[in-house]
Amino acid sequence: PAPDAESSPTCATASQVDLAVDPSLAKPLAAVVKQAQPRLLCVQLAMSVRPSAEVAAEISRRSGQGLAGTLPDLWLPASRMWLALARSSDVGTARLTGQFPTVARSPVVVAVTAKKADTVSWPSQGPPITALMGGASTASVALIDPSRDNAGLATLLQVGAAADRK
Repeated sequence: PAPDAESSPTCATASQVDLAVDPSLAKPLAAVVKQAQPRLLCVQLAMSVRPSAEVAAEISRRSGQGLAGTLPDLWLPASRMWLALARSSDVGTARLTGQFPTVARSPVVVAVTAKKADTVSWPSQGPPITALMGGASTASVALIDPSRDNAGLATLLQVGAAADRK
């Protein structure tokens, strides 16, 4: 229920908080923001839908170096991997301090042929991609654009980790 008008503090002006959210999360978050806004009293949330890769790149860049605009006050990327990418520069690390709670999790699915799956003794060889790429593997990997997609980035990172072990 909305706060009682008589007991609610009044504000001369509400503080605007800019929230950047990944397109994959925009629809459910818009519903939450709409429902929560009356309870936020002196805060006005301004939600912009921006790809996680774009925001991560801007956070890691110095001011004046190709920024599309102002950086958001809050950011909800599609995955923690984008947070790590944003913190990959000294500038990004300085901008993103503190703790960052995970608000949801979703699995990455790896599909392989039955013949290839028979050669992997997971979990003893580690995560499936690492096991598939290990040793004298001739496995090939297809992935979605890792600069724009969570599953593509996760796959690339795991393939890179497996390649480092060879």
